[in-house]
Amino acid sequence: MSVRRQWLLVPLLAALLLSSLIALPRSARADGDPASDWLYTETVFFPFNGSISPAAKDRLQLTVRAAREAGYPVKVALIGQPADLGAVPALFDKPQDYARFLGLELSLLYKGPLLIVMPNGFGIFHLHKPVTSETQTLQGLPVGKDLSGMADSASEAIQRLAAASGHQFAAVTVPSNVSTTPVAAQAGQTISTSGGGTKWVIIVAPVAAFITALIIIALLTNRAGRARAEGPEEEPPDRRRLRRSSPEASSAPRRRRR
Repeated sequence: MSVRRQWLLVPLLAALLLSSLIALPRSARADGDPASDWLYTETVFFPFNGSISPAAKDRLQLTVRAAREAGYPVKVALIGQPADLGAVPALFDKPQDYARFLGLELSLLYKGPLLIVMPNGFGIFHLHKPVTSETQTLQGLPVGKDLSGMADSASEAIQRLAAASGHQFAAVTVPSNVSTTPVAAQAGQTISTSGGGTKWVIIVAPVAAFITALIIIALLTNRAGRARAEGPEEEPPDRRRLRRSSPEASSAPRRRRR
């Protein structure tokens, strides 16, 4: 491949590099919505500021897992205060509006049910599907005023939603030795509710594409530099003889030497 043709690949590689940067998880870039970053790879978002009892936290995580195993996968976000919404605090106390906002943000990788729990009620979103029946299912269900109560309300809401869709499962019980004393909500996820593989695909694939593009561009640049230093490529003797013996070459008028 000639140096000129090699350089024609540079715009394509630059586009690949740019797309890999765009595809990086938004947690690696600046983002104003913490729940969207978290729920790309996990199934439950607990606020970074606030306290929750380990028992309520475990109950919600186990309920999400039981619902998924019963055939009703769902993601949940607990929003206790405007600060939990990052750059969109105006959506606080508007759980249904925020459910739609967050659901559309997650739609690239997740299209299933999304449950939002705020102190004033629930929000539910399911991409490209009406949620009228789900909203009716949650009517009258009270919501706890602190994060522990909100988590318990979310567990009850998930069980109701799953049953209404034909995926019943037994209520989750938490071992009695699990503390009910509130601790920092993001002190550590005690139970994994995600598969884990998606997280690595999201992170590794764009990084690998980025590094590959950089290596190829560096190789092309180095080769082009060597070609300029060595001068124009000399035509191989076989090709020169073939060109001279072709009919076009023999019929072409020759320049008269002076």
